Amino acid sequence: MPFRSVNLGSVRHPGGSFALIKWDKNEVCALPEFENALSIVARHPNIHTLRMLNLPNIQYSSPVNPMSIWKSISDDDAMKCQALMGKFAEEVFRFLANCNSTVQFIDINPLLLPPTPPKWDDNDHQWPLYAYTAHTTSLEGHTISWAKPCKLNFAIKMLR
Repeated sequence: MPFRSVNLGSVRHPGGSFALIKWDKNEVCALPEFENALSIVARHPNIHTLRMLNLPNIQYSSPVNPMSIWKSISDDDAMKCQALMGKFAEEVFRFLANCNSTVQFIDINPLLLPPTPPKWDDNDHQWPLYAYTAHTTSLEGHTISWAKPCKLNFAIKMLR
């Protein structure tokens, strides 16, 4: 997935303006790179889990050298990433639901992990590891999708 092409904005504005394009699957148009990749994933009826092996672009409070990002980020920035990643997951599930996708779980689990990760957030996530399940409901003929945080494996937490 071209995940690096996704820019979630700054941890200073966790509500941010990040949004995926609102696309009707019957509409013919050129989609941005990430949305195009999601639409391809959405076409496969046997895909139920979307695993992302790197993080999107995020502007942290303190400048982070991309070559040394795995030295970790501050605990404060990690807590603020909770909102950014939740918004990201909701946008992805909304887009996938619009494509009639069968994806029900997002696992953001980078290949490289920091040697000293920040503390766990309120959703029991630890930057850069995040997991969400899809939830949908219908209200007056409109389907509403949202992401529910999943607690990360207790064993991972115990190993650190």
